[in-house]
Amino acid sequence: MVKFCTALLLIIAFYIIVKKKLDIRFTFLVFGIIFFLISKHPDYLLITFFNVKFLLLSVIAIMASFGFAEILKVEKYSIETVHLFANAIGEVKNTHRFMIIFVSMFATWIASLSLLSANAACSIVAPIFLPILMRFGINAKFAAVPLISGAWGAILNPGDVNAGIIRNTLKQYYNLNRIDIIEYNLLPAIVAIFCIVILLYFMYRKKIKKNEAGNLEHKPLSKFTLRATISFLPFFLLLIWALLPNEINDRFKVNYIVIASLLSGSFIAVLFAHYVSKINLVRHFCRGTWKGFIEVALLIITSKIFIEGFKFSFGENSISKWIIGLEHYQIPIAVIITFVFTILTGSGDAIVTSVIQVFIPSIGKSLAPMASCMVWFAGEIGRCASPVSAATITMSKIAGTDPNSIAKKAIIVVAIGLIGALITLLLIN
Repeated sequence: MVKFCTALLLIIAFYIIVKKKLDIRFTFLVFGIIFFLISKHPDYLLITFFNVKFLLLSVIAIMASFGFAEILKVEKYSIETVHLFANAIGEVKNTHRFMIIFVSMFATWIASLSLLSANAACSIVAPIFLPILMRFGINAKFAAVPLISGAWGAILNPGDVNAGIIRNTLKQYYNLNRIDIIEYNLLPAIVAIFCIVILLYFMYRKKIKKNEAGNLEHKPLSKFTLRATISFLPFFLLLIWALLPNEINDRFKVNYIVIASLLSGSFIAVLFAHYVSKINLVRHFCRGTWKGFIEVALLIITSKIFIEGFKFSFGENSISKWIIGLEHYQIPIAVIITFVFTILTGSGDAIVTSVIQVFIPSIGKSLAPMASCMVWFAGEIGRCASPVSAATITMSKIAGTDPNSIAKKAIIVVAIGLIGALITLLLIN
C-alpha cells in the first residue's frame, strides 16, 4: 500500500511540475516531506537536510556565478565585447556569416563552462550575439537556437555539482577525482559540439539573407573596452589550475578554485567600474547571488530531499530490484528518463543527481563511469531543449519570443549532439 501511494504521489508531483501548477522547488520540498512521513521514518528528514551540507561549496559557487553574471550585464561588458568582436572580424562577408553562428554557440558553451550556469551564460551572451544574428536576417526564434544549444559547457567544469555527485557515487568502486571524470567527458563533448555545428550549418545556410550588409560598427579600443576580457577570467584560472601536476592541484578542492575565480573576476570588474558606481555594482552582485540561490541552489537542495524521501518511502531494495530486473536496458532507460524529465522539469542538475544516485549503485562496476557520464550528458544537453528551464526563459525574454518556439527548434539540434556524445562514450569505454 505504501509503495502504491508513493508511486501515485510521484506521478502527481511531476504532473504538477509539468503543468506548472506550483513552483518546482516548492513541489519537490512538499512531496519530499510527504514521502518521509509515509515512510514511517520522519526522523530521516532531518538527517537528509543536514546531509546536504556537502553541497555547500557548490551552492556558493553557483551564487557567485550569478553575482558575477549580474555585474557583467549591468556594467555593459556585453556591449564592449561586441566592439571587440567588431574590431576583430571587420566586415562580415557572406562566406563568413555561418562562422558567426558557430562563434555565438561556442561563446555560450564557454560561458556556461566558466560560470557553471546555463542561465547566467545566456544572460551574458544573448545580448551580444542575438542582435548580430538578427541583423543578418535570421528570425529571432532561429537566432536563439545556436545560443541555447551551447548552454551545456559545465559538462567540462570539475566544479559542477554533478562532477561531485558522480565522484561520491563511484568512490566505492574507483579512486576517481573530478579531473578524471572531466577528462572522460572531453572527447564526447568535442564530438557533440561537432554534431551540433554540422546540423546548425544545414539548418541555417538558407536562412541567412545573402544581400544583408553585415557590417559591424567599429570603435577604437580603449581601456574600458579591454575590460570585456575579464568575463573569461574564471575559465583561464580553472584552466591553469587543471594543468598543474596532480600532487599540487589535488591539495585543493575544485569548488574553492571556482569560487576564488568568480570572486576575483567580480572584484576586478567592480574595481574598474565605469558605467555604474562601485557601491551599486556590489548591490547588483548581491542581488545576483540571491537569484542564484533561489533559481538553482534551492532547486538542488529540494530535489535532494525529494529523491531521498522517495527512496525511503518506496524502499531502496525495491528500486534496486526493479533496476536489476531491467538487465541490459538499465543504462538506456536511465538516459531516457534523464533526458525526458529534464525537458519536462527544466532542471538538469536536479534530475541528473537523482538518477545517478538511484541507478548507478545498481549498475555493474565496469559500466558505472560510462553510465554516470551518459546521464550527465543527457541532463546538461537536454536542459537546452526545455521550454521551462531558466536559460530558455531568459533567452526568450531577450529575443522577444516564446520559449516554447525556441525549445521546439532546439530539440533536434541538442538530441543529435547527445547521440554523438553517447556513441563516443560507448566507443571509448
